[in-house]
Amino acid sequence: MIKKKLTEYMAFQFYLDCMPEKEGNFTLKDFYDFYKNKNIKVFCDRHGIAIASYIEDECELFFLGVKNNQKRLGHGTKILENVIISSKALGTRKIFLEVNVTNEAALKLYTNAGFKRLGIRKAYYRNSFNSFDDAILMELNLIS
Repeated sequence: MIKKKLTEYMAFQFYLDCMPEKEGNFTLKDFYDFYKNKNIKVFCDRHGIAIASYIEDECELFFLGVKNNQKRLGHGTKILENVIISSKALGTRKIFLEVNVTNEAALKLYTNAGFKRLGIRKAYYRNSFNSFDDAILMELNLIS
């Protein structure tokens, strides 16, 4: 039991290390819940973390982040490739995600991986100016 709680705590710390202000939308309790939920998979390596939910033949990528001191070194691409490979192995047909319209690095990462834009959620993310940014909805078809 202690080892499992340590895993959850370490994953949560990785998540916080990926956030610009060491604050995120997920809490430590969320990470305990992620590890209990058979439909959620947490991908963690020493450079970053991804959190994905699997329902039937679809995946929703909740979060992908690279530690602040490891950005722009290809680690996000490797983590995303791991998510895609694991998703294919699970029989997933599509991966969905949303990304802040201002997050140019993530948009480039997902576009280079083959994700296509599906639509926009207006005023979805609260920004540091106390206003809102749009979210871009994206999809990757794993079955051609």
